[in-house]
Amino acid sequence: ARVAELIENFASFNVPSVPRFEQLESLASDLQVTSESWRLLADYKMALQELGDQDWISYREANIFALQDFATQWSNKIKVHAVGPGTELIQKTRLSTNTSEASDEESSALKMNNCSRAIEIFLHMREELDRIKLAGTSLTYCHGKDFREEHWSALLQGKLGLSKDVRLESLKVSHFLSVLDKLSETNTLQFVKQLQTKAQGEVIIREALQELEVWAKTAEFHLIDSGVSAQRQRGCEIKIIKDWKDLFSELCDKRSLLS
Repeated sequence: ARVAELIENFASFNVPSVPRFEQLESLASDLQVTSESWRLLADYKMALQELGDQDWISYREANIFALQDFATQWSNKIKVHAVGPGTELIQKTRLSTNTSEASDEESSALKMNNCSRAIEIFLHMREELDRIKLAGTSLTYCHGKDFREEHWSALLQGKLGLSKDVRLESLKVSHFLSVLDKLSETNTLQFVKQLQTKAQGEVIIREALQELEVWAKTAEFHLIDSGVSAQRQRGCEIKIIKDWKDLFSELCDKRSLLS
């Protein structure tokens, strides 16, 4: 509208050479796409921060897969927003797959595009979402329901390199978001799997020992008279354990708990 008004003014004053505004429409489109991309990035960062601020205990009990769901939802949002004037190269750079696959030629083309800034924002978001997805499998094994203090120390400080003041009580989702690359490593996945198996095994052993201890304190022997009169005459009375077979079987069952 402003361009039309200026052209009309030039014509009304009989200006012989009316300026051309060929790139103005392209510039307006560029500004719109860039503005929308920054707004989308702000919404994304806010949503990610809300997840990151959750304490790990509450997060794991509510939905351990919330981060993976978040990554999927926002990947879809990016695909929806990455359609419009000047964003054709987004599809060319395989936004729907791992952004690291984009060739050098495609990356150079992005920089030359009018909406390169907007596309860079989309690619930045996509790259971070890919990292969240890659770390997702390891995160599920960090649930830690069966972990004790030594297991958390081995994971948080030993493997992930977090500061010593990070304990389960103060652990937040943001702590894991800060080490996504570490969580994405294959050896980290193997480590958390083994740690989970070890913790579960220790729980079984502790429960078995506790059950055995309770049984030892509460089990009673039911005695009956042996009927040996000769022993009774000497002042010694012999008793026989009643239901010895059942008692011995129960003892074997308790023993098997520790095997």
